[in-house]
Amino acid sequence: MIEANLTYNQRQYQRMIASIDAYESGQMSLPKLIDNLDALLGCLENLSGEWYDSFMGEWTVLEEVYAVALDRKGGRLEDDDLRKIASAVNAIRIMVSDAALSRVDALEVA
Repeated sequence: MIEANLTYNQRQYQRMIASIDAYESGQMSLPKLIDNLDALLGCLENLSGEWYDSFMGEWTVLEEVYAVALDRKGGRLEDDDLRKIASAVNAIRIMVSDAALSRVDALEVA
């Protein structure tokens, strides 16, 4: 079962990286990236609580920066917003890439 979860999770990690790549190349909007990452996170199986919490900490930055921009700035992202987004996206990319490469780091120990 764990091997099946790894294979399944590997595909979800690849989709996360593909979404980040699409966002960074301008082919995907920030709200779509936020939605994709959230949906793919929900698909992952047997995650450790620590990995999940770290991921959500960075994902929350994306969501909050975008929400504030919509609410207070008419959807306009300022330079500081873009820096926060870039930092969070980079952190998520590293986490997901590391988990995909290690194959077990993000999994709950059975």
